[in-house]
Amino acid sequence: MTIAPPTRARWDVAGIAVAALLLGFLLVLQLRSVRDVRAERELPSRRAEELVALLSQADRAQAALHVEVDDLRRRLHEYEQLVIQGKEINAALAGEVEQYHVILGLTPLEGEGIEVLLRPGRGGPPLPGSVIQWADIAGVANELWAAGAEAVAINGQRILGRSAFSGVGPRVLIDGMQQTPPFRVFAIGEAAALENMMYARDGFVDGLRAVGLEVRVQRAAIGKVPAYRAPLVFRWAQPVP
Repeated sequence: MTIAPPTRARWDVAGIAVAALLLGFLLVLQLRSVRDVRAERELPSRRAEELVALLSQADRAQAALHVEVDDLRRRLHEYEQLVIQGKEINAALAGEVEQYHVILGLTPLEGEGIEVLLRPGRGGPPLPGSVIQWADIAGVANELWAAGAEAVAINGQRILGRSAFSGVGPRVLIDGMQQTPPFRVFAIGEAAALENMMYARDGFVDGLRAVGLEVRVQRAAIGKVPAYRAPLVFRWAQPVP
């Protein structure tokens, strides 16, 4: 059997098929290159959008930090004011406590005033009242308080308005502590006013002298009064609620 050579039509079909394949291959290459170009064009745009988003987030975070810093500064200012107020309150309280210490006689004091020397009379026949009794000393102290004395001490012992005087005959107890003559009563205050009280005509001092006691009054440019040493205890009195 003899095979016939391919006809011209068959060669034409084969050529068309090859050309179609080449054309398809070229189209595929063209599409890929176009897609790559588009991707390269879209990449900067996406990066720009991402950067804008990141910048927006950074702005929001910075704004939140500013708000937090302002709040911390405000709180710090409030704390500083509280500290300043606390210092002022502490200083006021310390001054008030010190004032109470002075009023209660718990602080030694010094200042101008007068000294009253009280002792039994010397020379001449003793009179019935020439023995110094606790009422005599308490009377001198009361006269000094009435004249405006701010602090009083008897033989170096601080006394207060609530001090207790007692004794039998020459034995004198002041707040439970025994004192013996001569008695030196020192008072801090305006010297002129204190002297006027002691020198008052027919006053308490004149009465002491009339019964034979020796009373001398002299100014003191500066003198010291110690702190009150007896216990400050209230057994019966209670604060009112």
